[in-house]
Amino acid sequence: MARPASTRITSPYGRSPGYVGFHNGIDFAHVDPNNTPVFAFRAGRVSFVGVYPGWVGRGIVVVIDHGDGIV
Repeated sequence: MARPASTRITSPYGRSPGYVGFHNGIDFAHVDPNNTPVFAFRAGRVSFVGVYPGWVGRGIVVVIDHGDGIV
């Protein structure tokens, strides 16, 4: 899987500092004044955009439901 854009990983897959339990995803930070598009690794439905409850201070979150239990 390629990165969705020129980004940095903010939370890797697995156990990471500041995350309770096992993180079964990868979080990317994307700050781009040129508004370069970001692409998902596969088709899905955007299920949430905004400041996610409980994740205040982590910026705007985009959650994509890819189906088959992959969000």
